[in-house]
Amino acid sequence: MLVLTETGFVEIVKEPQFDDIYTVQATDSKSIRMFDRNTMARIIRNDYSRTYRYQTHAHLYEISRSLDMPIRSKEVETLDRNISPAPVGYRVLGFWHDREDDVQADVLVEDLEDFKNGSDFNFDEFIKWPLFHMTDELVEQKNRDN
Repeated sequence: MLVLTETGFVEIVKEPQFDDIYTVQATDSKSIRMFDRNTMARIIRNDYSRTYRYQTHAHLYEISRSLDMPIRSKEVETLDRNISPAPVGYRVLGFWHDREDDVQADVLVEDLEDFKNGSDFNFDEFIKWPLFHMTDELVEQKNRDN
């Protein structure tokens, strides 16, 4: 789905590697910055595309809020290949409906399912965003595992 912005274009696509996360590509930095407030994903500079120099990842509700327009999954093209690198981890947010606290963390890819479904948490809601570089928290986890 292609969307005209004040300064360029934003394209929203679905990659095979992500189940409920969409890839947002932008022609310019101002267009991609519209997503800063609404997603916990980081903006990535894409040196492999001449058209879309910036990229981020978000859920449909985050994209709709950022663009201030409804976005439906059937309007978004599903690609036959991935255009983003494989994530090294995920930024996660887990919370319960009957509690005020939540859990926010960076989790290695190989630990994601255990974290999400572990007996310590059993979240009512669990949201994740891909990470493509090792954060300090991921490095600590990797070092503990070795």
